Amino acid sequence: MTRNQSLAILGGVIVAAIAATDLYVYRTPTSSGQSTTADNPCYIHMGVGSLAAVDSQNCRNRAGRLLGLRLVNTSGMPAFLRLYNLPTPPVCSSANGFQESIPIPYAMGGVSGIVDISANFFYNAGVGYCLTGAGTNNDNSPPPAGVYGVIRTGN
Repeated sequence: MTRNQSLAILGGVIVAAIAATDLYVYRTPTSSGQSTTADNPCYIHMGVGSLAAVDSQNCRNRAGRLLGLRLVNTSGMPAFLRLYNLPTPPVCSSANGFQESIPIPYAMGGVSGIVDISANFFYNAGVGYCLTGAGTNNDNSPPPAGVYGVIRTGN
């Protein structure tokens, strides 16, 4: 056996040992056997969708992550999801804790407007939202009826 063949075999053994170690580390379950990141859904207007009235809700009352959201607008008018970094439900006419406004496109030609975002943003106070008819940080106009969705939060 040549020196190069011996080194190739030794390198292969080292790579295999490292790969086996990594697989073992990543596959070892926690003591509870569950993921350490909770994924908690927060549904628009408790799952029934918007009713042409401003909807304000606190999705997480402590620090945590916004993991994503999915919104569907079946109406013919745009709507806006405004996100807040607060431990309590936001006051939609106030900019206190405002983070961003996400436009939800309206339905066109029988096709609903959809927003589907995966994210990993940390909110140090909590996660809340207002669903409104305009996107400014203190707008309190009602959204159209027929906006459905969920916001995912976690640790």
